[in-house]
Amino acid sequence: MKPAPFDYVAPETVEEAVQHLAGGFGDAIVLAGGQTLMPLMALRMSTPGVVVDINRVKGLAGVSAADGGARIGAVTRQNSILKDPLVARHVPGLAKATAFVGHHQTRNRGTIGGSISFAEPAAEYPAVALALGARIEAHSTSGVRQIAADDFFQGPYVTALQPDELVTAVHFPDWPANTLTLVHEIARRPGDAIRTTSPGVGEGMKL
Repeated sequence: MKPAPFDYVAPETVEEAVQHLAGGFGDAIVLAGGQTLMPLMALRMSTPGVVVDINRVKGLAGVSAADGGARIGAVTRQNSILKDPLVARHVPGLAKATAFVGHHQTRNRGTIGGSISFAEPAAEYPAVALALGARIEAHSTSGVRQIAADDFFQGPYVTALQPDELVTAVHFPDWPANTLTLVHEIARRPGDAIRTTSPGVGEGMKL
């Protein structure tokens, strides 16, 4: 099958991106890595009127140390997260969980912001964000806010994002220096969509 007709825009700033989302009146969708969106559109399971491609938006990729933790830009590729030294130092659980995300080829395109925004219940990143107390940074035409992961994820594929909001980063807090992070995933085959993820993060905490 082929996607239903849609308008395509490729803004270069966050401000332009959220204006396009607002102008879509709930019928606009964000394209980052496209690993989930493109197949859904091809099957016409997703039929947005406007696709907002944020890959040209400056400043949405990269990892930085900030506010006693790590800030990871929404368009940071999963393979970059897997090998980033700041992630390994500040959020080792995220680095370990990334090794279970899809396959090497899909990790070259997949992004943390896309996974968080899609809120797939079997995905690794939403589970890690919940377990580690992450905060999701979202921009809109009204400004910027940070949403605790506990409040952000409201159900399978349902988040607290408003139609004009764009996830621009995910903030992970530092855990105590003696925290031990373990990640164990059970799946029929590596990369399967149906899986059970049950790592232990620190003492008495399960993901």
